[in-house]
Amino acid sequence: MKTVLFADDSSFMRMLIRRMLEKDGFMIVGEAENGVVCIEKYIKHQPEIVTLDVLSVIK
Repeated sequence: MKTVLFADDSSFMRMLIRRMLEKDGFMIVGEAENGVVCIEKYIKHQPEIVTLDVLSVIK
């Protein structure tokens, strides 16, 4: 099972992404509301896949 971390500033979009990924068999190791939190969680969890919302990185 592939591990995934994703970032999006919209809580609604994070919910949709989580549902889609879990439905497709991915293991969610973290989600982040901005780029800083995403980097912290990446260091902690070392996921195989990371998806980013462009605004999450810029903020």
